Amino acid sequence: IHDDSGGEMHPGQHARPASAAACLLAAAWLAGCAATPAVEDSAPRWVASWGTAQAVPWNEFVPVEGEWIDTSVRQILNVSLSGKRLRVRVSNVHGPASLTITAASVARAVKTGVAEVERGTMRALTFDGRPGVTIPPGGEYYSDPVDLEHAASGNLAISLHLNGPPAGQTSHPGSRTTSFLVKGNRVSE
Repeated sequence: IHDDSGGEMHPGQHARPASAAACLLAAAWLAGCAATPAVEDSAPRWVASWGTAQAVPWNEFVPVEGEWIDTSVRQILNVSLSGKRLRVRVSNVHGPASLTITAASVARAVKTGVAEVERGTMRALTFDGRPGVTIPPGGEYYSDPVDLEHAASGNLAISLHLNGPPAGQTSHPGSRTTSFLVKGNRVSE
């Protein structure tokens, strides 16, 4: 992943909040290693494979605060590129307080509209080797890379666990997809 200044981003490194990103409750951006080398050299590069505009939710799109106490959320993403490795960028760009993710995972999803994942594809996401991360207000964070082969136009399930409700959200209201919520840390199920 390259930041706006052209410097390489490393797993776990914070990005500036003004960059284009994606969203998954707290805004996750999926990046896969490019299958073909860049023109100027042969080094593989991280490229975006799924993303969406970040926004502050309003009206009926504001999550009900009580729903986010000890809750896991799963969203199914349809990626545009195939790859063998990926990482997820989680954003708190619009959050007025720190956002704590206590656990996260990625897996190949069976299909859109259902929470089920393909057997044997569940991968825990880590952040600098830790199972969770606290992202400061206005910040973003990359997961460590994880090996998970996936096809172009394939569906991936990204799951996050929150112990408590975020103080304000970074999200994508009206995403026109199904999100799955369940009490407890169920990101590995």
